[in-house]
Amino acid sequence: EDSNQLLVYTRSCAEETMLVIANKSDERAEFVLPESLKKEIWQPILMNCSEEAPLPDAPMAPWECRIYARK
Repeated sequence: EDSNQLLVYTRSCAEETMLVIANKSDERAEFVLPESLKKEIWQPILMNCSEEAPLPDAPMAPWECRIYARK
């Protein structure tokens, strides 16, 4: 399902894969990690809102952005 509120993508280079999740709105957003990505272990590397490292499919605050690296 496409969402104008969320921008979600992965980027891979050699052995590294990054997951980027960004809420592009001033409202909270729900995000469900696709099944194909749930098999992976994601380590948070950069976040602009959370003090604690949330799981990739935790609700997103307005304007929140998270970047994860696959372990």
